[in-house]
Amino acid sequence: MFLALDESLGSSMETIGCLCFPRAIMPELESVFIADRIKHRVWAEVKWSRLCTPYCDKYKSMVSNYLASSQVTYHSWTYSIPSAEERKQYYNGSDSSKIIYRHAYLLIRTVIWKCRNSGYRGPFYILADETGKLGREEYKITQELLKNDAKIDPPASIDFCNTGNSTSCGAMQVVDLLTGAVMSQYDEKFSKQDACIDFVEHLTALNNGVPLTFSSPGFPRLGAQKMQHCLFKPRGL
Repeated sequence: MFLALDESLGSSMETIGCLCFPRAIMPELESVFIADRIKHRVWAEVKWSRLCTPYCDKYKSMVSNYLASSQVTYHSWTYSIPSAEERKQYYNGSDSSKIIYRHAYLLIRTVIWKCRNSGYRGPFYILADETGKLGREEYKITQELLKNDAKIDPPASIDFCNTGNSTSCGAMQVVDLLTGAVMSQYDEKFSKQDACIDFVEHLTALNNGVPLTFSSPGFPRLGAQKMQHCLFKPRGL
């Protein structure tokens, strides 16, 4: 499985998103993405921060075509930015800048569990939207937590690709859009904008009417919805 990860930061909440699909179909998906670029004459990087009314229909088409495969699913994970006391109590006193890498681990672990429950026993290739030395160093936190997690049984073969950014491939740009859309629902500054409302309504329709921020009380199957969400709360909060 190929996992493309991106994050979207808000004032009090953060969201990490993961696009999951078999690595074998990646060339086909990327070909579709490039074809859409040509069709819609979108040459700049496709990003949530660039969503506006003139681009909305183009972005909706590009995302729809990428998600059209039944083998593609999207998974998001949202959490509140912890206070210093919460970091001490629930995160072993971790620096605030490193919390995101612990949550990336939790998201990846849930996606691996879902793949395991669906019968998949192959390797996982992970590409995270992190650039520069800091991203390369800090994502080691995520890698170590996954490597030492006894609850991933049987142990998974996990290969972290060199960290990249949204220009690396179409998957990274699609996950940027989807993660921004989820995060927008926790931030009124974005959620009330016309283009955002239009785009989120479109994604909700693709998700069979299930809201992007619906957090299932149980553990959903891999294909239960096209887009699955978890609103995380540490035990005791």
